[in-house]
Amino acid sequence: MSESVYQRIADELSQRILNGSLAAETRLPTTKELAASYGVAINTVHQSMKVLADRGLVVRQPKRGTFVSRGASATSIAIVLGSDVFADDDKSFHRVLIGHLQKILAEDGWATTVHLAARPESRRHVLEGVYAEMTAGRSRAALLVSSDELVGEFESRCDAPWSYTQASIDTDDLAFRCVDHLLTRGHHDIVLLADWSFDDTDPRAIAAKAGALRAFQAHQRTPPPDAFCYRGCGARAGMQAVEQMRSQRGTMPAAIACLNDRTTLGLVMGITAHGLRLGTDLALISHANVGIDILSPVPLTTIAYDPTEFARAAWHNLQLAMAGKRRLDNHLVTGHLMPGNSC
Repeated sequence: MSESVYQRIADELSQRILNGSLAAETRLPTTKELAASYGVAINTVHQSMKVLADRGLVVRQPKRGTFVSRGASATSIAIVLGSDVFADDDKSFHRVLIGHLQKILAEDGWATTVHLAARPESRRHVLEGVYAEMTAGRSRAALLVSSDELVGEFESRCDAPWSYTQASIDTDDLAFRCVDHLLTRGHHDIVLLADWSFDDTDPRAIAAKAGALRAFQAHQRTPPPDAFCYRGCGARAGMQAVEQMRSQRGTMPAAIACLNDRTTLGLVMGITAHGLRLGTDLALISHANVGIDILSPVPLTTIAYDPTEFARAAWHNLQLAMAGKRRLDNHLVTGHLMPGNSC
């Protein structure tokens, strides 16, 4: 049988489950009965049942049969947090992201429950609660946020549909656009400040360096020797980077491209503490997130990213999982230039 046949059967049964014609915990006809009813081979029915199971709509119980899952008609999504985004100052983006997720899901008719599985001592208890919520039919699926450590757990334990936020910044594009903007405005002594260690194993570092070099090459310029020597994450790291530049260079560079908004806050504090004026004595362009301000004496020029786009990508991937389809690979998000007075 072609794929369309077993898919059509699965779609028809899905519709009957979701509209209530087949209620929760209803036992489906046997494989032989369904094969005879649809006039197809038993193997085709097996394929259809796998699709329904992948969608979280049925549960197969050995020697008993296949039953409509309790969560098939649930209208709630469990959002599982792998870090304490509410207490961690470095997680402001994730706090905003959760708000956008809840808004988008509400617009589509879904309620949400939020589960904090950040602390190792309570994580097992929280996750068991999430599994119980889905098993009992109170939640249809789970969406993991800031939760790399939980992916393996859900892969091995969770039978219901689930996904995680699979969108990230196109670092190559960010670095290219930051450096390109500075070069276009006549700045040549440019330092790139990243929030991770530059080495040959970090894909983000490779992408950032490649993007920056591409910009220098496009303008037929050679990057300064220390263009890729500075790094750090967070306001403290940004202030330390200022001191490192002054110590190693004897002066500040003409321009800085910072790839992390939290680090930029420290840069701004360090730069102004030395009496330098942004946009006059030193040019600065930064990564930023829409809705999250970076305190600065002048409006900053930024490449800004909208958390709504990350939220929509996460919801789309969860919808694919709920439809029994393969989740998309990492979705790269590009930002928008927001002109300011810092360069």
